Amino acid sequence: MLLTALCCIICILLSDSLMLRVNVFRSSTVLKRAVLARRFATTIGQSTGQHAEEAKLTTSNKPYTVPKDVLIDTLKKFNTDIREKPDGMFEIRECKLCHKRNRDKPDNLYKLCVWPTGSYNCFRCSSSGNFYDLKDRAEMLVEESPTEDVKIYKVSGSAAAVVPKEAGQPPTYIIPNQHISYKPYRQLFPTVEQLCARKESLTDLEQRRQVRHYLNHVRGLNDEVLQKYG
Repeated sequence: MLLTALCCIICILLSDSLMLRVNVFRSSTVLKRAVLARRFATTIGQSTGQHAEEAKLTTSNKPYTVPKDVLIDTLKKFNTDIREKPDGMFEIRECKLCHKRNRDKPDNLYKLCVWPTGSYNCFRCSSSGNFYDLKDRAEMLVEESPTEDVKIYKVSGSAAAVVPKEAGQPPTYIIPNQHISYKPYRQLFPTVEQLCARKESLTDLEQRRQVRHYLNHVRGLNDEVLQKYG
């Protein structure tokens, strides 16, 4: 009887030990599965966020623009007058980057164009680059000569008006003041003798004044250029 009872106790202890090991193994397995599931969810979330950020950057077509005050401060270092157009582009009166002669002549002025992105291009000497190139070259110009009082003029219009369309379609350009453009004027600055020699009505004088106003304030051509070519 004593031996039988002892065997029963040993069997019960072995059974409890085996059940404990099974429970520990099950708990460990469940814990590992939970950790793996959490890692997988984190990886999926990071991948989704990364793809969303990449898609956002890809679909964003708006270029980076330099703050206007920073761009103007850089352009003032060229120590020459600046002309601002309605689309945000700046035209520098005299291109100090040009090594050609006669860069201060009327027909060589305002050839250096700077866009809101900071990129620039001179349509006379072909100097071009990004904002950092422009900034470095402007700093070199300041070392050569100090900056004086620079004037900034705003041009009220452009050579052509842009008619906006739906996304993906090219814009339509319309030349303004066609009734003025199609009427030839050879003498925008006639002398008194020329006015006396020709019979001109008040309408002719008013139309000539409109032409000069259009060329000055819309096309951005000053009287010095008009007198040379007009």
